[in-house]
Amino acid sequence: MDRQNISATSLLVLLLAEGSIHTSRNSKRYLESIDTAGGEILLAECNKIWPHYGEVIKNRKYCVMNLVLRDISQKDCVQLVILGGGMDALSVEVCSRMQCKVIAYEVDYEAELKAEMIEKVDDGLAESIRCVRADLRDHRDVMSRLADAGWRREDPSILVIEGVSYYLGRQHLQNLVAGFKTEDHGNVMVMEYLIPPAEISSERIHIADEVFALISETVRDAQQIARYSAWEMESWLNQCGARVDRTYRMSEMEMARTGCNEYFQTPQSGWIEVCHVKI
Repeated sequence: MDRQNISATSLLVLLLAEGSIHTSRNSKRYLESIDTAGGEILLAECNKIWPHYGEVIKNRKYCVMNLVLRDISQKDCVQLVILGGGMDALSVEVCSRMQCKVIAYEVDYEAELKAEMIEKVDDGLAESIRCVRADLRDHRDVMSRLADAGWRREDPSILVIEGVSYYLGRQHLQNLVAGFKTEDHGNVMVMEYLIPPAEISSERIHIADEVFALISETVRDAQQIARYSAWEMESWLNQCGARVDRTYRMSEMEMARTGCNEYFQTPQSGWIEVCHVKI
């Protein structure tokens, strides 16, 4: 595989996660097939800033995965739409665990490569995971290409926005969310986002600032990093006709994953949150 086809940011996230969250047989085979060498320089720089940054990635991935699995278990069948997931194995993990209950749509610029890799892992997965190449800054393009790939607006959907909200302008993000709105709030969304410095403990602010500055240098068409307080997120989602029903801070994610708070002892010790939304 030509490692240059995979963004350094995607590889960094995989290296930080260490394969510890998506652990099904298919996920392991998929992750092992990726040459992550292209992310090692970023990993070294990230570890200089804070050597425990992998805990952030593991906690958020654990939280997102479990919310998605819980929501799918409550439905007969569902469409899982993952925006900007890069080379992450969430769709592989979910489809491997839930089998016939879900069709996953991966929307990203790396869609073609990911489709090839998934097919090599398991031919059956290719029927459950559809990789869609689209520009997330063009919501019409996203919705059109999803429909072309088989996504049906009238069927239940779970939308996942993880690891990408900070790189999209607020209006782009609002437009994407609005595209999945239903009259009865029958769809759900799991979204991760970066919070403002005022809500982060003073000794941790520099970690988020320096890591995101480092990563932004590798992001295509990077804009100013977007941050949202829980109140701001709820306010603008309400404008989209959506309802936030639960917000998770890093201290809660760590406790759920590890059973203790070793690195994130207070709500202010983390810098990202995950919200569960009805849309």
